[in-house]
Amino acid sequence: MKEIGCVENNSKNKKRNPKKIITKIILCGFLLVILYLCFREVTNVDYKVEGASMLPTLKSGDLWTGKLCNTDHCRNFLKRGETVVVNLGSDGPITGEVIKRIIGLPLDTVTIADGNVYINGYKLIEEYTQGKISSNHGYNCISFYPGTDELVILGDNREHSWDARGFGVVKLSKVKAYASFDKYNDISLGPVISQEKLSIPEEECPDFSY
Repeated sequence: MKEIGCVENNSKNKKRNPKKIITKIILCGFLLVILYLCFREVTNVDYKVEGASMLPTLKSGDLWTGKLCNTDHCRNFLKRGETVVVNLGSDGPITGEVIKRIIGLPLDTVTIADGNVYINGYKLIEEYTQGKISSNHGYNCISFYPGTDELVILGDNREHSWDARGFGVVKLSKVKAYASFDKYNDISLGPVISQEKLSIPEEECPDFSY
């Protein structure tokens, strides 16, 4: 009988070229960096802060960086305490885009009274603000009643901010970008809804939702 010899598989015994492996790793890493930068360019947006309405968190000249929020999916997951860029449009004393903080979510009752903000009748603890908030209208208290597609936004500098007290609630569709609370504030600063109740009956507070 004719013997059948064993043929060695040379492909298995070939030594891999370490230089080629390193080159491939470098190329893959380079491509990943390019993809990350492209993705960041698409999803992230920068705004220059103008004015003092967001002191002490943001001062005039600071660069605010957030994520684009131009879909219903994004807007439906916005949280209390996040900073947002809102387009107020071309009507009213303040126009264009402003940076404020989300205070009232859809279907909340937001009341300003006694120098504090109340959410659904309970005091909101905010340790990131500056100054004492007032209704700005000579009333002891005012309230806002955002609908299912509306928010209440305020500036952190409560004594020097044109916000919901001037233009009422804003539509979710007006939100263009957002940044999570912990991006610009220590998470321990709130906002936290306390157990302290509003002492003034809500019906005595004029509706400023507009």
